[in-house]
Amino acid sequence: MSLASTPRFSTPRRCGAKLPGLRPGRHIRCRRYATPGHHRCALHGSKATGPITATGMANTIAAMVEGRKRWLAELKARGEPVPFGRRRGGRNRSREQIDEANREAEGRRAVRDMRIRENRDGKARKQARRQQRVEQAELQHRHDAFQCGESIFGAPNLAGHLEATLDEVLAAAGCGALRGTTLEDFRRLERSFVENLAGSALPADRVEALYRRFVRIEDLLDRGTVADWRRRARLEEAYMQWMARVQTRQMIGHFIERAEARASSRRPDFGAPRSIAPWATRR
Repeated sequence: MSLASTPRFSTPRRCGAKLPGLRPGRHIRCRRYATPGHHRCALHGSKATGPITATGMANTIAAMVEGRKRWLAELKARGEPVPFGRRRGGRNRSREQIDEANREAEGRRAVRDMRIRENRDGKARKQARRQQRVEQAELQHRHDAFQCGESIFGAPNLAGHLEATLDEVLAAAGCGALRGTTLEDFRRLERSFVENLAGSALPADRVEALYRRFVRIEDLLDRGTVADWRRRARLEEAYMQWMARVQTRQMIGHFIERAEARASSRRPDFGAPRSIAPWATRR
């Protein structure tokens, strides 16, 4: 007996037609077996052939169309929506509804863009305030160091601030407004420059620019007194010593670097004694 001749056993299909129940609004399903080749049993439409001729088919379609029209008219008269078809909105909306929806969407976009700009501006303002606080703290620290007589020429980034400060002092000296506390601060700044120029880390071009500004201010404040001559001499002496050091560094800089490298390197361990004639131990 081959597999092709083996009978197939499958569960027969039930009709499942909806029948009126015992209670209003409740329904039961038909439990009869469906006719082979159909979805319903003989009592619920499996024997029906439907329209066969072209005239019968046309009459059936016309009846279906008329029935749908009556059904839609009844729904409209009761004010109920159509339960099937396209979703509400979209193409079925009127021009006024479409325009109103577009205006609402445009308003939402405008509100969103405004909030984005506010957040961006708020971040920028917060960053600016943070930078301002950092700069104020740095200026306060420099002012305190300057008042205490400490060196303020150790960092290269101070050169721009010093040049700006000297430009302001130069403008005040040019118009004769450099007096009192401002003059005392300038004298203190000049003394700090003279005392710390030898060990400063400022570039050569910045040191020369600062020196020229100090000289111009001294020329404007020079009254021919001994104190003015001494201040000018100390300034020039400090600058000449710095220039000599820079030139010496340029001429023998590689020797100085090698000496510093040897001094910073680790010295060898000479714990074990060595022979002064190593060739004598060869065989």
